[in-house]
Amino acid sequence: MDTASVDLLSLIRADVRLKKVATTGGGEWAGPCPFCGGAEKRSADRFRVWPAEGRFWCRRCQRSGDAIDYVRVGLGLGFGAALDRLGLAGWLHHDVRGAAGRPGAGKTKWEGEVRGVSAGTATIDARRQRREGAIPSAWDALPLPRHEPLEPPSDAWQGRAIDFCSECIERLWTEEGARARAWLVEKRGLNEQTIMDGSLGYNPVDRQEAPELWGFEADHRPVWLPRGITIPWAARGHAWRVNIRRPEGNPKYVSAAGSATALYRANMLASGRAAMLVEGEFDALTIWQHAGGIIAAVATGSTTAARRPRWLAPLAACGVVLVAFDSDEAGEEAAAYWLHILPKARRWRPYFGKDANDLAMGGGDVAAWILDGLGDAGWHLPGESISPK
Repeated sequence: MDTASVDLLSLIRADVRLKKVATTGGGEWAGPCPFCGGAEKRSADRFRVWPAEGRFWCRRCQRSGDAIDYVRVGLGLGFGAALDRLGLAGWLHHDVRGAAGRPGAGKTKWEGEVRGVSAGTATIDARRQRREGAIPSAWDALPLPRHEPLEPPSDAWQGRAIDFCSECIERLWTEEGARARAWLVEKRGLNEQTIMDGSLGYNPVDRQEAPELWGFEADHRPVWLPRGITIPWAARGHAWRVNIRRPEGNPKYVSAAGSATALYRANMLASGRAAMLVEGEFDALTIWQHAGGIIAAVATGSTTAARRPRWLAPLAACGVVLVAFDSDEAGEEAAAYWLHILPKARRWRPYFGKDANDLAMGGGDVAAWILDGLGDAGWHLPGESISPK
């Protein structure tokens, strides 16, 4: 969603007093947070607004996003109602909760991503900022995989993936999906908004679908879709992969036959922006929940995936990439590859636990961990100076 037509500064100034604290990058404004307060002197400037970039961020409560996010949180509106309030309703006619008020009904964020309509609150206007093919010249000299970029699955596969995931998204928010929702909250620490932003769903029974439904020949083996949490991958207007996290059995994760190599949440990447590279989708969603206004988090899905120019290019265009793969032997080997291939990459391990989700579930401050990593890399957020350690 391009929110460039919305005057974010005036929108927020109607609620709190802001003062200009920087002129670079289109200007930066600061003031007390309209969500968590902070009128006292020591915290009167913890809320930051970057009008040219169309985003805001609070240092304390970590709320962040664009104009749509501000209206949704501030007024307690659904996605569709927020668009209507901002005069953007023509972009999308259904809230993610659907016309009936149920999460998952109507047009889903997953379908919106694939069809070129915004996925809603997780954008922070990143797609508007991204410049296709903006690759640092130093990157050209680094060794790259010899194979060509993998293309997305067939149109028939993508169409079936959208239908299947949309059905699962709706099921997650029914009584049938209550245990799955509880698992996401209690075992992964994800809140309702993050679950919706990630278009997570629930497949209640094992399925063996006819191959023709997914665009395969009739003699192809049936497409196995096990019971579990569905995790759709969309990027650059295409559906690339459907992963399912099973409640039991090995392997824990199963990909729908025909899924292609991709980078989870690749649309979050923007030229010059800070990024964090992780292995698992739940790690990426955890980082988005705790520090979405600080850094873009993307996941490879496995230690050896996403090593293709199609996905290397947007990572190389980022201002800095913190490589936060799991703290185990496979994770260290994978991290070594990315540190070699990306000129602005830096290894950053969790303070404890093996990954970002472990850190969050153990009570760690994810945002502080990321800020420490950026400071260690000599990176600074807009309007803030962080000296290298």
